Formats: sequence, C-alpha cells, structure tokens
Amino acid sequence: MKRFRIHAQIAFIILFFTSGAYADEVCSQPEKVNMANVADLVVPNSPYSLGICYLPEVVKKDVLVDHQDLIELKIHNRIIARHRTRMSVTVGRIADLVLEKATDRFISVSYGAGEFCNGIVIFDVQRKKVAAQQGCLSLSDQCHVTELLDAECRATVECKDGGAEGEPPLRKDIIRKKFELCSS
Repeated sequence: MKRFRIHAQIAFIILFFTSGAYADEVCSQPEKVNMANVADLVVPNSPYSLGICYLPEVVKKDVLVDHQDLIELKIHNRIIARHRTRMSVTVGRIADLVLEKATDRFISVSYGAGEFCNGIVIFDVQRKKVAAQQGCLSLSDQCHVTELLDAECRATVECKDGGAEGEPPLRKDIIRKKFELCSS
C-alpha cells in the first residue's frame, strides 16, 4: 500500500507540472497583433496539428522587445509541445506554417521567420518535445527538411540563399545540416 501511495504521488506531481507547463503563456488574438487568423495546420493521416500562439508584446524601458511566439504541436486539439521563437521587431511575427515532412515519430514544419527567410522546427511526438530547430541562417535563406528518419533519429536540412528584393543570392552553395533527433 505504501509503495502504491508513493507511485501515485509521483504520478500526480509529474501530471501537475507537465499539464500546466504552458499555463502561464497567454496567447493574443491574431488580429490584436496585426496577424491574420489562420486555421491550424493538420498533419495528414494523423491526429496531430500545429498552430501559432502569438504572445503579447513586451515593452521594457519604453522600448518594444523582440517578439516571442509559440509554435504548438497538438494531438486531438490538445497542446502537447511548444517551441518558442524569437523574431526581430523589424521583421515581425512568425507566419505561414508549412508541413515539411512527417513520420510516425517526427513532424517537421517551416515557418516564415522574416521577409525573405524561414525557420524549421522538428517535433518528437513520442517524447512530446522539440527534437531540433533552425532559425534563419541569413536574411534570405530558404531552408527545407530533405530527410527525416525515425530509425536513425536523424534529419537533414538544406538551406539555399534565395536572394532578397530582386537581388541575386549572396551565396551560391547549399548548406546542409544534419540533426541528431534523439539525443538528450
């Protein structure tokens, strides 16, 4: 009986701290932060979807602090993981969630992270957390997940400079980054 009580207390503590992990984060309505109200991105043939939580603007010493937003992974419309992004005030808020690749274990999305660049987030649905993330490499890089492997717990992201404002790319070669998704 004593062992059961200890297990029950541990389970309660874990449930208490994990269920309220994001309770202090209050999302702003998209129109209040001058963003369009868009539906969550649904992952085909799965119970998962992804959405954006716009956090309220923060002013410190009369200066607007860089925006922080959350990309939320949901199962049956219940949040199970979040990734906090930071965007320059001059760039604005995150936008345009696009499904890159999905496997049984991992879901990768890209998001508009600036006027000419994007970021990548890879969620581990088994562990209910972010497995990897990549912000803009440069102001004009477009990055995409080209490989997402469950068995090897690995992802490959390729970033190509697309140029900005009609200008040619500053870098011609593609940058390939490999991410180990099951570490830590």
